Amino acid sequence: MEKKKTRLIWGISLIVVSVNSLILNIANIISFELPFVLRIILFVISAIAIPVLIVTSVKLNICKRKD
Repeated sequence: MEKKKTRLIWGISLIVVSVNSLILNIANIISFELPFVLRIILFVISAIAIPVLIVTSVKLNICKRKD
């Protein structure tokens, strides 16, 4: 059960980081200036999601080595 929960959290954080990167890169490519508040919100979300992604990746790696 622990492994399923870790995989779910890992997947969600990976999607969040991917969507944030996609929004910022597409806005940059089409030369669209995002509002300051939106950029700060995206930064905060990424600042939370990236460490979660790292921790869950390490946990999954440890679980994989135990099996």
